[in-house]
Amino acid sequence: MTISMEDAARRIVISKAEDVEEHLKHSNIGLTVITGRSLDDINYGTVPTLVVHLPENGPDAADDEFEEFSDFIQQDINRIIEFLETNPTRNILIHCSAGMHRSPNYALFLLLNLQGEKRDFFAAMAAVHKIRPLADLSEIFYYRPYLGLSQKKCEKLIVDYSLAKRIRNRINDGDNFQDAFNNVARLLRPRPTLKHAKKVFRKIGFEYPKDTAPCDAGNDQPTHTPSSPHKPASRAGQHMGRGGPS
Repeated sequence: MTISMEDAARRIVISKAEDVEEHLKHSNIGLTVITGRSLDDINYGTVPTLVVHLPENGPDAADDEFEEFSDFIQQDINRIIEFLETNPTRNILIHCSAGMHRSPNYALFLLLNLQGEKRDFFAAMAAVHKIRPLADLSEIFYYRPYLGLSQKKCEKLIVDYSLAKRIRNRINDGDNFQDAFNNVARLLRPRPTLKHAKKVFRKIGFEYPKDTAPCDAGNDQPTHTPSSPHKPASRAGQHMGRGGPS
């Protein structure tokens, strides 16, 4: 069985640390992915855990550090994909301390791996925002070397993402789209066009406010409901993780 990005996204829960135990009780979790250090004050029970991490220096790490971590990272991704494919009735929980940076960006990295060679970053970003509306995906830059993404292309992606996110923040503060765009764009050089801003905003999965023409990109604050359980877990506590620095 080969799982698609869309199918995987429906079975991913992204959480902050303090909500982990609640998700383990009620979200049909079969594997917990910890993006950093395992937290001693969280009771993971019998659910298997997988601890993942990146070089501390991110994209500035030395070449040999990238080579060392590249194998670990791909092994982690392969384990998660294997779990999703062999446990079609169970969900996975990806968490970090706040559930805003490391865990959403790792979820984005996972979904991009499921797209194959032709990657649609905006589609994957939209999927993550549907799961976790508060996500900040600007740290995808740390995964650039593992995605075969040039620095120039990655920087353009982050500029577009930052533009859309800043507009959304202004909308959340009460602006309509036009005012939000004007307030953000006047500070940028080169200044983006309104047409480009709307296109990026829609593709990332944000929603235009009610006083602007509607779009078909989905809700800015959607409710993500993971797949319902069909049968109980087949295995008790199996620890898949390996320790290491976050």
